[in-house]
Amino acid sequence: MTLSRISIVLASVLMLWSLTGCGCSPGARKFNVQVTGREDLLASGHVEIDIIAINESDRSRWEQLSMDSYASSIQRQDARDRLRTLSLSKDAPTQTLSMNDEIWNRWMRDGSMHLFVLAPTLRVPGASGAGAADARREILPLDRCRWKSGKIEIEVGRSGIRTLTPPEPPKSK
Repeated sequence: MTLSRISIVLASVLMLWSLTGCGCSPGARKFNVQVTGREDLLASGHVEIDIIAINESDRSRWEQLSMDSYASSIQRQDARDRLRTLSLSKDAPTQTLSMNDEIWNRWMRDGSMHLFVLAPTLRVPGASGAGAADARREILPLDRCRWKSGKIEIEVGRSGIRTLTPPEPPKSK
């Protein structure tokens, strides 16, 4: 093959590659969500953690929900079949919601793109506000392009919920 033919073939391959893109295809995926309670928090008892995936149309309602009233709210009761509750204690400080749990299939069917991690029984002085402003609520994207691995690690302490494996920033369009 001559040099000019090789150049044409390489240029064609590069052009096709640039048209298909080299990035990630957006969309939700399943994760192993590992939640660990800090020792100082669990020394005085247990804490419940609710995990629920929400689609875009329900997001605002869940962001605005008062965490002070969430534990006994109708919204929590109505969502029982759509959420998982993990109970952290001194004897079981770490719990994992497996990516193989059947709840993920429901969340994917519902078009869920946001994972809400809620600590309804946690008392954090001064915690209040909408969205992630309340330390008892963590909102995470389920977009596969935002995570380096299939595991999300979360820590719960007396000051609230913290993601140990934060997502990548959103890609600019």
